[in-house]
Amino acid sequence: MKHPVSMVIELARAKVVELFDTPANLPCWQRGLQSHQLVSGQAGQTEACSRLVFQMGERRADMLETITR
Repeated sequence: MKHPVSMVIELARAKVVELFDTPANLPCWQRGLQSHQLVSGQAGQTEACSRLVFQMGERRADMLETITR
């Protein structure tokens, strides 16, 4: 199933990018995010790897995120 979602953000694009790129704001964009830790590489760059921990109800999910491009 696909659920299209759209949202109008009444801010300048540069401000939205700044807010989105700030690690402290990640829980605002990713529901249930408990922690975000850079494992290797440079944050936001290709090949950077980060560990994300989510709490979804009683379930905990540990994920590795790698930026590929």
